[in-house]
Order: sequence, then C-alpha cells, then structure tokens
Amino acid sequence: MFPEGTSRTSGCILSEMRKGSAGIWNGLKRNSGKRRREPILEEIEKRITEEYQEWSGSPTELCEFLQTDMKPNALTQKLNVNADRLLQDYGIQYWNKRSHSGRQVGLRLIKRDDA
Repeated sequence: MFPEGTSRTSGCILSEMRKGSAGIWNGLKRNSGKRRREPILEEIEKRITEEYQEWSGSPTELCEFLQTDMKPNALTQKLNVNADRLLQDYGIQYWNKRSHSGRQVGLRLIKRDDA
C-alpha cells in the first residue's frame, strides 16, 4: 500500500493524492499533534458531571439532552469517531447498542485514579 522504503507513521496524513513522476505518492505531511476543538464533546463534559454521572436513551433523546441541532445519526457518528478522545480527555465513556427495540446510546462518567 505504501511505496517501497516508506512506512505508515503515526501522525502522518496524506495532504495530496497525486502521483509524482517516479510513480510514488507525494505529499505526506506530518500532523502537528494538535487536536481540533470539538464543541459537542465540550457540551457533553458540561452535562455529565459528578452530580449527573450517567445518561442513556435514544440518539434523538441525546440530541435533546445536549440541546443540539445535529441530526441523531450525525451525532452518533461523531461520537463513534471521538469515543476514545471523549474517554481520554474528558473521562466520559460513550457506548451504543442496537436491538429490536431500536438504538440506545449512553454516556457515563468514569472515575480515574490520579496516582
């Protein structure tokens, strides 16, 4: 998948998708490591607190809980992509499951050891 003599490196992204004259991919660009601000994760952090440690319901109910205009499928897609970040940066676990009765999602504050 990668040209001979190169490897996939953590933090690299393709900045251009064109072949150079030698027939190899050009344009690998090092990612600075800075994370883009995600307002929806910050909104979740405001609502899932020590006083209100857990929430679960349908994706539509989650949109209402977060008071967002996002469509439920777009919100759950964004949370699926950012679930690790939500846990690592905010200490909040996101889960989802699908059953015959419909989709369910949930948020839970996770206690982390500071030691």
